[in-house]
Amino acid sequence: MVDLLNPELIKNLLALASLIVTCIVGIKIKEIIEFLEWHRTKQEMYVEKMLKIPELDAPTKEALAEQLNYVIYRKLRRIPADKFIRERVNFLVEQSNGEIQYFQISRAWKYIKLRDKKLIVEITYGDRIVNIFERVFGLIFLIMACWSLFVAVTSKELIKVDRLYLLSVFFLFLIGAMYYAWQNIPIAIAKKIAPVLFGFQNEVPNNSNPSE
Repeated sequence: MVDLLNPELIKNLLALASLIVTCIVGIKIKEIIEFLEWHRTKQEMYVEKMLKIPELDAPTKEALAEQLNYVIYRKLRRIPADKFIRERVNFLVEQSNGEIQYFQISRAWKYIKLRDKKLIVEITYGDRIVNIFERVFGLIFLIMACWSLFVAVTSKELIKVDRLYLLSVFFLFLIGAMYYAWQNIPIAIAKKIAPVLFGFQNEVPNNSNPSE
């Protein structure tokens, strides 16, 4: 039978939890950098500076203006979209009487596709498999976090150092559980707004879009 209070087991759990959290941070480092948005702000300043050059021809200015609108809209709404999609999104949000919000479209954006000039939610078989694995890993991490905290708080046999190790394991596994819970939000929102997007766009003709 495994001795759950074995100091070596506790240290191995700490090392495992540290490795997992490090891998998570490493995999998501690009998204973390994008979240800081420093490069988007820099791009916005660069485009604004370019637009002030009087020698630019009309097509170039138009292209730069569209790029600036893209960057600003992405910053404000967190939705990377060209002119048609921006106007389509604005139209749907304004006409949906609160059933669709910008933040919902933003969070579910990886699952939203443009098909026949309509925005639809498209969740693939692979997306569903990944979602199942994320739920399972999230549950495992949560169980491990709860076990670590319970043993650290209730056990009278642990020395102070081992108790601190276990509390560290708790926090690391809790971070992992929160990460996987956070990963489930986009697909949950996508499933929620899918029928609203489908139904509303079927009721409203495409030519009602202000961009057309």
